[in-house]
Amino acid sequence: MSDFIPKSDPEFQAWAANFSTYLTANAVALGLVAGDATSVATKVTAFNTAFAADTTAQAAAKAATAAKDAARADLEALLRSDTKRIQALPAVTNAQRSALGITVRDTTPTAAPVPTTAPNISVDFGTPQEHKIKFDPRTPGVLGTEIWSSPPGATAEPATDAGWNLLGLFSNSPAVVRYDISRVGQRVWYRARLSSTRHAMGPFGPAVSAVIGG
Repeated sequence: MSDFIPKSDPEFQAWAANFSTYLTANAVALGLVAGDATSVATKVTAFNTAFAADTTAQAAAKAATAAKDAARADLEALLRSDTKRIQALPAVTNAQRSALGITVRDTTPTAAPVPTTAPNISVDFGTPQEHKIKFDPRTPGVLGTEIWSSPPGATAEPATDAGWNLLGLFSNSPAVVRYDISRVGQRVWYRARLSSTRHAMGPFGPAVSAVIGG
């Protein structure tokens, strides 16, 4: 059941004023006395005074916040302009930049880390004479995924590096390989590893295989 007293202050103010006016005119008929009506009227006046003061204070606070925001925007624009001029001066040192609290430029390139994990790969062989090798999306510091394959017809995963052929370095999945119709029914093995942006190679993951469909 909803409360009979309004929630918002403006609605409450109007409701309380009506209550007080009616009570003052009809106190005895309502089972109260004149003193009760006087108490309500006094507190209505006190609320009206406090509500007016609060409204004024909130308006002043909003104006003060707007003035503060405008002053900050003005100051920020000047600081950014001055900082741009300072950063453009070759004689300014990193120690001076640090003392000002502005960006200290890193002039030493950070070497991309050597990948420590292997990509997950799978083969979609639903299209005749075609294998789609799917692999994980690139991560920061990784240039792409290097994919190797065995010759078609291999009965088992090649045991040495000499048994693998590099298909290429791929940045987007999947890598698509098409085969001649004469290769239909033959099995091909695939393995992959990550290459960093500085061409440092990570480890190979487990090899997977698929038959070339016709």
